[in-house]
Amino acid sequence: MPDTHAPVRWMSVALTTQAVRDRIKTQTRRDGWLRLQPGNQLALCPKYRGVRRADRELITIVDVVDVRREPLETISPADVAAEGFAEWTPAAFVEFFCNTHRGVQPSSEITRIEWTYPRICRGCGCTEYAACAGLTGPCSWAHTYDDNTGQCSECALWAVDRASENLANGLWRLADQSTPVKAARR
Repeated sequence: MPDTHAPVRWMSVALTTQAVRDRIKTQTRRDGWLRLQPGNQLALCPKYRGVRRADRELITIVDVVDVRREPLETISPADVAAEGFAEWTPAAFVEFFCNTHRGVQPSSEITRIEWTYPRICRGCGCTEYAACAGLTGPCSWAHTYDDNTGQCSECALWAVDRASENLANGLWRLADQSTPVKAARR
């Protein structure tokens, strides 16, 4: 459960923006970030420095589930994939990280941050932190699935409305697909 007292911190994911958009990246390594704790939330954006707060592009908000310090060179192949570089070896990732972070050596202790993404609606794409607006307020989850997706209450209502409309119009197919569909009487 997110810590409601800690502010959401912005984090740039400039080098792995597409992996975040695809919800593949679930870890990052940072030189610093010593005060981050599990339960904090991060607002991930393509670029942070030099961009006014009002102009930042929010990709998503994630929940931090693990934070620890470890030597960079101890990264595993699974962690390299979780960083968004599935095709790289740990050695290639360490070399890349050292080349893009001044003063970092393979033996340097860095902060490993792991997060989870909010549930996303299969119908409209809304999330736990960006709900769609319904007639009575923000949507909620009508159905949830093990792959961290779901169907929001607005999409569930839309599906019921569509099914009712199809039934009323005689467009509802029976289990036997060989049975012709009758048009509604007018």
